[in-house]
Amino acid sequence: MVAAGADRSSALLHLADRIEANSDRIAWVEAQNTGKPLAAAADEIPFALDNLRFFAGAARTMTAQAAGEYVAGYTSMLRREAIGVVAAIAPWNYPFMMAIWKVAPALAAGNTVVLKPAELTPQTALLLGEIANEVLPAGVVNVITGDGETVGAALVAHADVAVVTLTGDVSTGQAVAAAASATLTRTHLELGGKAPMLVFDDADPVRVASTAAMVGFGNTGQDCTSACRILTSSKNYADIVDAVVDAANGIVPSGPFSDGAIIGPLISETHRDRVAGFVTRAVADGAEVVAGGSAIDGPGWFYPPTVIVGAGQRSEIVQKEVFGPVVTIQLAEETDLPAIRTLYQRAKRTEWNPATAIPWDDLDPTKYSDDVLFAGRQYWSRRAWSEYGAIAESPALLLRFTKERREPDLSLFWTIRTQEEVRHADACRRMADRLGGYMSEPVTKDHEGAVATHGVRGMSFDADTTLEALIASLICCAEVIAFDVFRALIKDATDPVAKKVLQLIFQDEVRHCEFGWAYIAHRLPNLTSDDLEIIREKVIWMIEAVELQGYHSSWLAPIPDSAEVASDRLVYEAGLGATVEEVEKPVMSSSVAAIRERMLTEWGVELPMFSHPKMGTF
Repeated sequence: MVAAGADRSSALLHLADRIEANSDRIAWVEAQNTGKPLAAAADEIPFALDNLRFFAGAARTMTAQAAGEYVAGYTSMLRREAIGVVAAIAPWNYPFMMAIWKVAPALAAGNTVVLKPAELTPQTALLLGEIANEVLPAGVVNVITGDGETVGAALVAHADVAVVTLTGDVSTGQAVAAAASATLTRTHLELGGKAPMLVFDDADPVRVASTAAMVGFGNTGQDCTSACRILTSSKNYADIVDAVVDAANGIVPSGPFSDGAIIGPLISETHRDRVAGFVTRAVADGAEVVAGGSAIDGPGWFYPPTVIVGAGQRSEIVQKEVFGPVVTIQLAEETDLPAIRTLYQRAKRTEWNPATAIPWDDLDPTKYSDDVLFAGRQYWSRRAWSEYGAIAESPALLLRFTKERREPDLSLFWTIRTQEEVRHADACRRMADRLGGYMSEPVTKDHEGAVATHGVRGMSFDADTTLEALIASLICCAEVIAFDVFRALIKDATDPVAKKVLQLIFQDEVRHCEFGWAYIAHRLPNLTSDDLEIIREKVIWMIEAVELQGYHSSWLAPIPDSAEVASDRLVYEAGLGATVEEVEKPVMSSSVAAIRERMLTEWGVELPMFSHPKMGTF
């Protein structure tokens, strides 16, 4: 039978009193158990006591939904019942405090607990079991010791365990969740972290450094809530680095019972090697160690407070939990993006409606022969098809921007771009309708892939393709080429309606291209050499697998449809908005040359020369 709430509350309060009476002993054992300074271990006891007393109160005040008559003639109610046996697996960084945090709520709800401490730090858990057995009935709190692969695994898989609560790293949590799924055992998982510290321009560097020392190096960095990533703007970056380095150099790791100890050793030799490995790989990846950075010689697993600068956002040291006294300082992306915000506002001011912004009545089909009208219908239907792919790109990219939590301004740009691409498709389709009717299948099957899609949507969901590579290949490459082609189209279009359609699309393309270059310039300080190589690969792919396969120009297709090439020439000669090989060839060549030069100058990315049967080497 489960004890009444009042009895559970009284027992937990009694347990808290007994722990408080033994607090000096517990703190000493915890310091010996973990290597953390005695003062730090002592400071954790009040947190544990507060937790116990909080849940003692909760045991008396748990509420349920009010009873009611949900079916005529019957009274319905919800009753809270204990779930049963709770398997509690505690970590080694805060062994006693985390054991209490798991035991207290379980007991408050009327459950029994089997506590398994980390194999490296069992002593205070055993001490807790000893004190609990003085206060609680036998079997309510049980402590078993051993390693995770045998004892922990057996505990998780045990048929009598109703819920497993674990604090540990992500891989351990995944293993526990997988094992518990076999028996549908409930799980409560508190796993790793990688907390940032955001430093704004008005922050005092000295206060930032003292805070960083406390939340980044405290407990020797062995804390899932450790704020180990400092992000600051360019305005005070140098001052922040200097102040944090001074603070790090002022902390000397020492034994748990040394006078004035601030941080102790790492938990084990294996863990010290793991922490050192992160730092070594960060340096190999291009980062710089400006404080600490190597294990301290002598007995004990000591590692000094370490500060790293110059790490890229996608680097291991920034993305993965180190769980040691290692802090990175990054030059943050500026929160003020005037250039991109201006483009967004300009887009909102220049919205246009295809139905009213274009003088459709000025298009006189009777001026053109049946062959020209058919060719025009086919050409403009094909242009509408090319816009359908662009319509799908923007939501895919918006999803990536949202998932990666990029600045709202950047996300909003893609909502505007989607609307613009819809307008472009609508205008092209209306143009085809005016010339005799939109064609639902304006291309041959051989050419359909080049016109309808070019894989950008697939790239958008490829985790190995960075957002920067997507933007560089899609906008700084493909849309710049489209921009240059549109300029030629407008120049040669003599029909006023065709020219107006092209001009309106062109004004949007100008903004799209500006956004792409502004975005990469904005991100450039955070990009690693690996990031730039991915950009290079995707831009090359865009030119070779998309542009040179006939995406914008049917004559570039591997097996060009002679009828389509001939019809494009008819549209071109009629001034209805198409271009031909002899016009586009120099445009394509000069456009790729300009992209190559700008990428090299602004990003340090060097593109190769390209070859095509129709273009030669360019």
